[in-house]
Amino acid sequence: MKITATLVEATQVAALATSDQLNRTETHIPGWVVRGAFASSWLRARANRMPSGRFEMSDAERALFVETFEGGVRFSPLFVKDPPTSLSVFGHKYEGKDRSHRLDTALKPNFAAPEDCPSCGATFESKRGLVEAPPARTRTSVSIGDAETAREGLLFSRRSLEPSRLWSQQQFASTLTGWLTGSETGLAQLKDLTTIRLGGRRTTQALTALEISAGEPTVDPEILDDGTLILRLTSPAVLIDGTGRPVNRPTDAYLSGALGLGVRVVKAWTRWERIGGWHMASGLPKHTELTVTAGSTFAVRALDGGGIPRDSATQ
Repeated sequence: MKITATLVEATQVAALATSDQLNRTETHIPGWVVRGAFASSWLRARANRMPSGRFEMSDAERALFVETFEGGVRFSPLFVKDPPTSLSVFGHKYEGKDRSHRLDTALKPNFAAPEDCPSCGATFESKRGLVEAPPARTRTSVSIGDAETAREGLLFSRRSLEPSRLWSQQQFASTLTGWLTGSETGLAQLKDLTTIRLGGRRTTQALTALEISAGEPTVDPEILDDGTLILRLTSPAVLIDGTGRPVNRPTDAYLSGALGLGVRVVKAWTRWERIGGWHMASGLPKHTELTVTAGSTFAVRALDGGGIPRDSATQ
């Protein structure tokens, strides 16, 4: 199913905590935040919250919850437009809004990356990030103490995505889209939800209007003329080797099993990042994972020298 989410209130999706008193925000809505927001909305509608903070529900309702939110449904990230730029894309170091000189080295012979622009000689570098994102605004507030009065000298700032409204004299719609995929039973639990609240909801923020429509994401494998398969991450990935250690590319054994034929990764464009957060229910930090960032790209070839069949890449 396709999700169309429109921000009704300012929304902060926290990144990792820092020591500079600025609560930053992501410029898109990660999939784990979407999952948590749907789970919270489902629990408010279907379960009874006890004074202890735990939710009480029947065994049947609990089974539905587990099937929906513990693996039965996959929640994609929400983007304004396109997923993050592939790390295999190079362009001017100082390009501004002019992206006409960009080139994708994953599509070039031998994956060659020029140091300078072939047209004008300007310095080239790998690009990353989102092409388009909702506008963000930083607000500074004073901390409130137990007596509901301001604490002297204790200021903090919060950067939030702006809601849909009149922005810079233009009507701006902060609308993001993504997908829900999974079992029919799990998806049926979500299709009637019309609003969710994204993030921790520590303030009156993050109210989001939903439109959920039928449909499935289309898969169009990117296979080059020589049979090389190009894989691009639209969200961060936890990749491990055979001993469970983090690696920056999927192992050949894993990809061979997924594609149903012997393959190897011949080129990877990657960056590391750490993913963490705060678990509001327990008041504890979430486990921080070492991940490969969204936009990481991998070139995969068959061991026998032939092309990778399109059917294998879409299964």
